[in-house]
Amino acid sequence: MLFSAIFLIMAILYHSKYLVLNSSLYWMWILFMNLPFFLVNYILTSLPVVSYSPDAIWGIRITTIPFEDFFYSFSMLSFYLFVYLLIKKKWLKENE
Repeated sequence: MLFSAIFLIMAILYHSKYLVLNSSLYWMWILFMNLPFFLVNYILTSLPVVSYSPDAIWGIRITTIPFEDFFYSFSMLSFYLFVYLLIKKKWLKENE
């Protein structure tokens, strides 16, 4: 959850340069990428392949998936895109 908050702060601070949060393409990408995440995570947590200690999670689950995993997926995908946009913008400036 901490990294999700850090991403949101960074996205707001760099709002004028990188309109990540206002982009409908971004939100469609997050939704699209969460579908395979949900499927694979559901399989892994419903089978005894991955188990979480009750002390390590809040206890809130969506089907068998701990709620924290959705924050992890959101922050991982969002940081990936954000860094990509930063590097792309810098790369384009250097090549002009």
